[in-house]
Amino acid sequence: MQGSLEIKYINDTVGYGLFATRDFDLGNEVLSIKTPFAAVLATEKLDDTCAGCFKSASDEGRSAENPQIVTVRACTGCKVVKYCDRACQRKDWKLGHSLECPIYANLWPRILPVNVRAALRILLRFVSGKTSPEELELWKNLKSHIVAIRERNGEQWHRTVLSAKAVLEYSKEAREQSAVPVTEEFVVESFAKMEVNTFNLTNAFNDRIGIYVHPYAALLNHSCDYNAVVSFEGDQLFIKPLRPIRNGEQIFISYVDCTHPRDVRRKELLDRYFFTCDCTKCQKAPTDPEDVFLVLNPDDATVSPAEQNARRQLEFASTATNHHVALRHLEEAMQELDATGVWPITRQPHPEIRDELFVTLLTVQQYHKALAHAVIRYRQVDPLLFPSPVHPTRRLHAWALVRLLTSIGDTSPDAVSVLQNLCVDMPLVLWSVLAWLAAHEKEACTPSLFQETVRASQAELHKDFQAHGRDPSNVTKSDEDREWEKMDQFAKQILSNRN
Repeated sequence: MQGSLEIKYINDTVGYGLFATRDFDLGNEVLSIKTPFAAVLATEKLDDTCAGCFKSASDEGRSAENPQIVTVRACTGCKVVKYCDRACQRKDWKLGHSLECPIYANLWPRILPVNVRAALRILLRFVSGKTSPEELELWKNLKSHIVAIRERNGEQWHRTVLSAKAVLEYSKEAREQSAVPVTEEFVVESFAKMEVNTFNLTNAFNDRIGIYVHPYAALLNHSCDYNAVVSFEGDQLFIKPLRPIRNGEQIFISYVDCTHPRDVRRKELLDRYFFTCDCTKCQKAPTDPEDVFLVLNPDDATVSPAEQNARRQLEFASTATNHHVALRHLEEAMQELDATGVWPITRQPHPEIRDELFVTLLTVQQYHKALAHAVIRYRQVDPLLFPSPVHPTRRLHAWALVRLLTSIGDTSPDAVSVLQNLCVDMPLVLWSVLAWLAAHEKEACTPSLFQETVRASQAELHKDFQAHGRDPSNVTKSDEDREWEKMDQFAKQILSNRN
């Protein structure tokens, strides 16, 4: 798919970028990379995830795609990585594990950190000639911001140098057998490049499972008004458009959560990626929705302290070791914003707090409250934050609602009681969400396993309808609207008492 894109030099500050050489409509693949430069599992995923295809027995949706449970077996040489079958083992062995396996074996039971394993694989592939000249040239030309790292963060720089020395020591035998010279500066710079050029490797449901590196994909620049998103099918990277992209347009992705105000986005980008964003969205601030509220209320003493306190509670929740303590901080954060009487639920940090609340409520098994927040997010928040129905975040949130609706009868008597009192037609509500997901399947920016899981769930629900003598194709919009009004009442009733 690289043939549909062109590398162009932009300026000394930005460097290079990728530009479309043809039109891309929704549903098209803008870019597909089948073989990673390096794709490495996070340490906590090594025990249950295949290092060849990155599938796991714990993957959501496995039963929908394939009822057979994924089982992984450890490499007999190093005992560190595991594979689901010989085909995956052979593929990864050829890609680079043959080079790192004896190193891992010598270090066992110690397991190297994920970034060190990634840097080691890059170096070993380089000295063994497994890296193409084109890939290597792209890698050498990537920005490392090594000077900024050294000047701004002495501790990070010290870790980078120590890690580079360790990689050089681990790869000593391979380097001595290679005619390719490698300097410490090259390895240190590789670590620095990984700091700003890696992707989070995710599964079909956006769970982070490792890190992914490819110098061509790293040429994708950031814009807060991004027109494409990254997704993964196993170890294959895909770029899909969020809106139609025309010939000559630059392909932009987002490095950060762009629902935050401009100053928050810019700070994160500067701290993490060492640049100040000046995209079209940032230029429109302070008239953009994320920023206009602050501009309209610059001296309102009831607002600024509320946001400060809410963000403080959010930070406390993120560091809490007890889930119930985290829940208390999150609920207090939301109450701080709600108490202002003017803070929109679509303005950060309100959505971020709700997302964290949802996950924490599931953890502490307060499913009735989790369902209430999921309904509000699906109905009132996401349509404004992510207007495009193909946006992966909006679709993943909708799927989380499906999962909760499907299981609520078994997990929450409190929720069932309120739903029954409101006479909610739960199958119809569930059908409505699945039908919305299915309606945009062809254009969606989510992986195929996600789409297959949605289709399987919809087919299963259709059978349940038929078993009860009902036909979901006869459901009208007014029928759906009536049930969703009841669901809105459910959410309001559940959250009216947060104690």
